[in-house]
Amino acid sequence: MQLFEQMQQEGVRPNKFTFVQVIKACAGLGRLEDGRLVHEQLIQSGCESNVFLKNSMVDMYAKCGSIEDACRVFNKMPARDVVSWTVIILGHVKCGQGHKAFSTNATGGIHGNMEMAERVAKRIIEMEPENAAGYVLLSNIYTAAGSRHLCENVVQQRKGKGSKKQLGRTWIEVNNEVHAVVVEEQDHPQMIESHAEL
Repeated sequence: MQLFEQMQQEGVRPNKFTFVQVIKACAGLGRLEDGRLVHEQLIQSGCESNVFLKNSMVDMYAKCGSIEDACRVFNKMPARDVVSWTVIILGHVKCGQGHKAFSTNATGGIHGNMEMAERVAKRIIEMEPENAAGYVLLSNIYTAAGSRHLCENVVQQRKGKGSKKQLGRTWIEVNNEVHAVVVEEQDHPQMIESHAEL
C-alpha cells in the first residue's frame, strides 16, 4: 500500500492493471480497510465498471471476511461471467455460509445455463476436492435439470474423494494485526474484541 500511495503522490494515476494487483494484495493480506479505500479510488477512477475488476473486488471482500460487501458489489454488477459466480459462491463457502451459496439467489443465475453451472461447480471441486461444497452444487444442478444418473455419479465421486464439510475461515484485522479465525471458533484471543469492533 505504501508504494501505491507513493505512486499517486508522485502524480502517476493507477490504471486497471495497477488496481488488480493492489486488490490482490489486500485480499492476500486480509486488509479490509485498505481494500475499501482502494475500492473508493477505483470508483473515482471510472474503471469500476470493468467486470474483471468487479470480480477482483468481490473476491477481495470475501477473502477479507466481508461477504456482505462482496454481495453488494456482486449485486450491482450489470454483467456477470462464470468467474463472477465462482468467486461469490466460493466466498460464501469460505466465510462459512455454504448454505447461502446454494440458495436460489446465489445459484439461480447459473442454473439457467447448464454449461456455465457445470464449469463453476467443477472448478470448485478442482480447487478443493475434499470440500463437499462443489459436489453439493453440481448434484443440485443435475437434480434441477432432471439428470438423476449424473447426480448419482457425483454422489459416488464425492464418496470416493472422502469429501467433508469444512469449517469456514476468514481473516480479520484488529489493531493492525491480521488474524485467521475459524467461523465456529469461540476461544480465539481476539474473538471478543473482534465481535465488538465488527
